[in-house]
Amino acid sequence: MVRRILLTAMMALSLAVVASGAPAASAGQSAEVAAADFVFDPETITVAPGTTVIWTNTGNAPHTVTADDNSYDSGRMNSGDVFTQTYDTPGTFGYFCVFHGSPGSGMAATVVVVEVGDLPTPPDEPAAPDEPATPDEPDEPVGLPAVDGDVAILSPADGATITGTDVTITIDVTGTTLVPAAQATRLEDLHVHYLLDVDPAPFLSGDEPIPTGQPNIVHTVNTSQTFNNVSPGEHTVTVILAYSSHQAVQPVVAPSVTFTVVAGGAAPAPSPLPPAPAPNPAPQVPGARPNTGDGPTSPGGIPTGAWW
Repeated sequence: MVRRILLTAMMALSLAVVASGAPAASAGQSAEVAAADFVFDPETITVAPGTTVIWTNTGNAPHTVTADDNSYDSGRMNSGDVFTQTYDTPGTFGYFCVFHGSPGSGMAATVVVVEVGDLPTPPDEPAAPDEPATPDEPDEPVGLPAVDGDVAILSPADGATITGTDVTITIDVTGTTLVPAAQATRLEDLHVHYLLDVDPAPFLSGDEPIPTGQPNIVHTVNTSQTFNNVSPGEHTVTVILAYSSHQAVQPVVAPSVTFTVVAGGAAPAPSPLPPAPAPNPAPQVPGARPNTGDGPTSPGGIPTGAWW
């Protein structure tokens, strides 16, 4: 007889339902409520006397669990904090968050305490049908953002011959405004990299950042760049448009030209002027005696022995 009474009591204690449809705690058990941003979940819970309700702040904002009649108050609960309250007496007990509600409004909820025998019996739930297994969907590829912008190399021309060891590369950038990498506030703030005799292939996919701090790789917003002391011979320069992360933009923009450097010599000396022609002798008057400068002269300075 005692055994039958105990069995009946245990079966009665196991029957509990939340008024909202969620399972509730029977006597001596616990029930959990989330203090989310900005609602208690569930808003109404039905439990048996002796049940301990556990609230956990699952939100980011601070909350409280404060009884409508101020019989209990959790104080400030930061994210992750926990508060408990045990209900021993049947009744309806309202509570709220002092930061985001008031009794019966805003962030407010209710605990309903009923005798075990008054807890409704949950209906048998039909077994859920087996769902066909679905293959895992492949992750969407995460790529670099597409940007507008283009670069053209104005000089030197492809195949040009340059005299002297200082080579200036001049470019034209359209469709975007260049921003120094140190001042960039987003990935789409672009700049350029000048690569002299450096293979650009490893960087064109955008997977690998273009190195910095190398003499033959210059990242800048300038539309001209001079490389000094370039050795005579054939050279190639590539200009890559890059994100602020120093990765090549996609689709890639990377024009290149090849040119030849020849050593420059001293300018040739100007040709000497031709010698001045010799002066022509003065014509002689026929029959006149040459003036040797020794004879007497007339008052006008004409030799007296001259014939006229």
